[in-house]
Amino acid sequence: MKIKDQSQEIKESLKAGGLVICGHGCGKTKALAEIVVEDPEAVVIVGLHAQRSRLIEFLIEMGLDEDIAKRKVLYSVDAGMYPNKINNRKVYVDEYFQNGYRGSFFAAVGTSPFPIKFIQWEVL
Repeated sequence: MKIKDQSQEIKESLKAGGLVICGHGCGKTKALAEIVVEDPEAVVIVGLHAQRSRLIEFLIEMGLDEDIAKRKVLYSVDAGMYPNKINNRKVYVDEYFQNGYRGSFFAAVGTSPFPIKFIQWEVL
């Protein structure tokens, strides 16, 4: 598998909002970690323990305290059961299609193993 770090392009797309779909190993988690470090109001919702562990490791490597990193990465179950944890926050969703969270969010990332053609449209 060919891996190309596209985290900066993904990060810019996520900052604009919406859903970003990429292949495996292109820098989605790294981009989410950078956004969370830069924005104190940002939280990431993940569906699996492995995703949470990896994201927390990235956050700690980028200089965040471990306790703060753990508060900024939530499981989808916790986000659904305790909506006060995400009130007034900018919500990002990791692996949207594999995640159980279906509430409102600012931006999300998803993985597709197939080539994607994107047609951009504007929502009125």
